[in-house]
Amino acid sequence: MLLGCPSSTAGDFLAQDWRATINSWRGILAAARTDLAMRQELAVLAISIPLALFLTPDFGRRLVLVGSLLFILIVELLNTAIEKLADRITREQTRQSAASRTWARPPSACRCCSPVRSGCGS
Repeated sequence: MLLGCPSSTAGDFLAQDWRATINSWRGILAAARTDLAMRQELAVLAISIPLALFLTPDFGRRLVLVGSLLFILIVELLNTAIEKLADRITREQTRQSAASRTWARPPSACRCCSPVRSGCGS
């Protein structure tokens, strides 16, 4: 018995986690195939993670730098998902689809400041 579920086993939860990991990886690959901004973010991430590990010997700062880079990737994934959903609903440029794209852009633009403010300079 795991977490109060009489029919659940640890193997069920591991299999579910494995399937979720595979689906997440497929989602990242699909986003990278269809969105230029996502490809750019992945390229920056591939360069920045080793750089973040090299810049500071302090584990806490490394964790903050890498965490902020992963946060940027998450924001870009959400932005891409909103844009793809707006495209799926209609390809026409309606006022609502333009608004959804406009509302999705500020968090994506703010992500650029995140690594700078994450504690590398103090």
